[in-house]
Amino acid sequence: MDPKGIAMPVTYDAHDANPKWERLDREVIRDLMKAVCDNGLGSPYFKELLKGTFNIYDLTPFDLRSLATMILSDSQFILWEAKWRKILNDYRIKYQGGENAGFTVAQLASDPPLDSAARQAGFLPRDVLTDIKDAARKAMVQIPPAGVTESLFTDVKQGPSEPFTSFIDHLTQAVDRQVIDEGVKSHLIWCLAFANANPECKRVISAMPGQPTMAEILGACSKVGTPQHVATILGDHVEKAVKEAFANFNKDSVTSVANQGISRRTAHKLQTMQTHQIIVRHAGEGSVVLQEAMQVEELSRETSEGARIVNAR
Repeated sequence: MDPKGIAMPVTYDAHDANPKWERLDREVIRDLMKAVCDNGLGSPYFKELLKGTFNIYDLTPFDLRSLATMILSDSQFILWEAKWRKILNDYRIKYQGGENAGFTVAQLASDPPLDSAARQAGFLPRDVLTDIKDAARKAMVQIPPAGVTESLFTDVKQGPSEPFTSFIDHLTQAVDRQVIDEGVKSHLIWCLAFANANPECKRVISAMPGQPTMAEILGACSKVGTPQHVATILGDHVEKAVKEAFANFNKDSVTSVANQGISRRTAHKLQTMQTHQIIVRHAGEGSVVLQEAMQVEELSRETSEGARIVNAR
C-alpha cells in the first residue's frame, strides 16, 4: 500500500500539494502514553519513540497540542507551551528574508482563529509544519519528569562509585532538557564528561592521547572498577613501590657493610627480602584507592630502617 494511503494527520498528493488533515491513529497516541507511563518522560525510550513518530507523520499544531495534553500533566503542559513558543520565535527570526518571513508566532502556534486542524493543514506550508513539529518535540524533551526538581546540567557530577555510563546518561538527559541548540549539545557533554567525572575516571581520561571521542571515553571509563582495572592499578602501585624501594636503598650502606665483613651478596639478599615484603603488603591490600602519601612515608621509613639494621651488623 502507498504510505500516503495510510491514515495520517496530514496527507499530500504526489506533488506535495492539496493537503488533507486526518485524525491521528489512536494506536500511535496509546503507544506514546504507555511509553511515558512505563519509562518516564525523560527516558531514552520515550524520546526515541517520540522522534520516530514525528519523523513518520505530518502533524498540525492542533495534533501537537492534543498529544501534549494527553502526555503531560497540567503544569508540564504550561511549561511545554512556553518552551514551544520560544522555539517557534527562533524559527520566526530564522525565516526573516525568506518566503516564510510573514508568519507570526501566533500563526505558527495556530492561535484562534487559526485553531482548526483542517485550516492549519491548508494555511501552513509543509516545511513550516515540519519546523513547528520539530519545535514541539524539542520543547517536549526539555520538560523535567513530574515530581523531579532538576539541577542545572553543569551540576550533574559522577558519584565516587557511580558507573561512568550512568553519569553520562544523567548528564545527557539534563543537557537535552535544558539546552535548545543541538549544535552545542555534544560539545557540552564532551567537556562536562571530563570536568564532572570522579577522580578515577578523570585519571583515565587524562591518560588518553589527543582528543578522544565520546565513544572512546565511554569505552575506557566503562572498565573502571572491573577486576581487570583493579589489577592494572594495583600493578602500577606495586611497580612504583619496587622502584622506590631500590632507589631509596642506601648504596653507601651496602658498601660499608661489605667493608665490615658482610658480602655484597648478603646485603643484596636483605634488599630483595625487604622489597618482597613491600610487594606482598601492597598486593594484600588489593584496594584501588591506595593511600599514596602514607605509602611513600612508610616505604621511606622501612628502607631507612633496613639500611640501619645492615649497618648495625
